[in-house]
Amino acid sequence: MIDSHLVQQIAWEIKRSNEQVISFYRLMELALYHPQYGYYHRRQPKVGKAGDFFTSVSVGAPFAYGVAEQVYRRLPNQSVALVEWGAGDGTLMKQVLHFLERRKVPIDQLTVFLLETSDYHQDLARQQLVDTPYPTRYIRQLNEIPVSDYAIIYSNELLDAFPVRRYRLKRGILEECYVALNSQGEFEEKYLPVKGHMRAQMEENGWLPVEEGVCFEYSPQIKPWLLEIEHWLHQGYVMTIDYGGTIKQIQEKQVGTIRYYYQHKQIKEPYEHLGEIDMTSDVPFDYLLREGQNLGWQTDFYGSQARFLIDAGILDMLSEGAVNDPFSVEAKQRRMITQLIHPEAMGERFQVLIQKKSARDI
Repeated sequence: MIDSHLVQQIAWEIKRSNEQVISFYRLMELALYHPQYGYYHRRQPKVGKAGDFFTSVSVGAPFAYGVAEQVYRRLPNQSVALVEWGAGDGTLMKQVLHFLERRKVPIDQLTVFLLETSDYHQDLARQQLVDTPYPTRYIRQLNEIPVSDYAIIYSNELLDAFPVRRYRLKRGILEECYVALNSQGEFEEKYLPVKGHMRAQMEENGWLPVEEGVCFEYSPQIKPWLLEIEHWLHQGYVMTIDYGGTIKQIQEKQVGTIRYYYQHKQIKEPYEHLGEIDMTSDVPFDYLLREGQNLGWQTDFYGSQARFLIDAGILDMLSEGAVNDPFSVEAKQRRMITQLIHPEAMGERFQVLIQKKSARDI
């Protein structure tokens, strides 16, 4: 049942606005991140069979092996802060540390930070990592981490849940999606012309022009996220794993990429289940890459998840020869790896960008 407190909060903001609307961006922000009623702060499973969606982590340990191997290759001969941004219940970090421990990474070389704003997920992560030998801290903001000379920050399916503004080009006019209340008190979408300064900003960022009839999303949070990392990170790497592509590829879909998931089903509209659904859209990786270059970062790797995992040696986890028993551990592992790298599964849909920031003279 929809959370009446969240609905009341959204309705209140609509009624107090001058135009009797709020942006879809604001609605998505409240629906996902309201500190009490938002989806990601609810004390209920989000991922896996009991949740609403699956991730690469859900598939199994081979994904974590690939992440751990790519992290291992970038470890310097000095102390490192290893940060997972959007750590969820800690499953990925637990598996990554397992593989790094097998790689004999010294316990005193790594300090682990799980950045997660949800109390519920932090509690789960603490349970997951209770036995890890590496010193581990749980934080809500990047600036809570002490200044580190070298760090590796990675995220998996973080940016796709950043709130977005939704646009369409209709009869040559760029319009933004807002949410209003109709005469029955129900939420309904309403499109209003985009103001000149916002249009100019989007043109500068490479989102315009578009063809007539195209709908697309734009996240204002991506650039501030990169700047936050830039201000904190002295030197090291930023590894971003998510589904998406280039701005052109996203806009070629014409109808937009916003999706809503409820109990493992994709639903058409979010308004009947606000606070109970995952809301997500494709990540523009060329925008991430370009903004990183503007900050002076180097592109260390950009490609599909399949290429990223194969490069990490994930195929070495496959047993040699035929696997006759479909219920064996070997058969299960083979299915997991296939799911992660097959082009019609997760292999090409997910992209990976690794950016390097070198130390600079002050």
